[in-house]
Amino acid sequence: MWCLVTGTCVAKRIGMLGGTFDPVHIGHLRSALEVAENYALDQLLLIPNAQPPHRDTPQVSAQQRLAMVQLAVEGVEVLSVDDRELRRDKPHGALIPCYHCALSWMSRINCCLF
Repeated sequence: MWCLVTGTCVAKRIGMLGGTFDPVHIGHLRSALEVAENYALDQLLLIPNAQPPHRDTPQVSAQQRLAMVQLAVEGVEVLSVDDRELRRDKPHGALIPCYHCALSWMSRINCCLF
């Protein structure tokens, strides 16, 4: 993001909130909004995972969960959905998506994992 006042590049503050979202509910959304507000984030990505490493297979398909999360954040400017984890073929911990996001965004942002 470019600052018109100072003429310098300003990093965008983006947070990440991963989960199964099976199903997405008000607790997910309220937590996401609280995190975004408390950390003054420009954007908070909700990242549904395909195969959670800590529990059984979700009740509904990954595409159904993705659609639910997309509908849930529709119209909420600070919240958005990232589907990169649904394209992975094996379960893993939380640092892998942060690593991949950091590689793709490089120094343009400050990456926070929640």
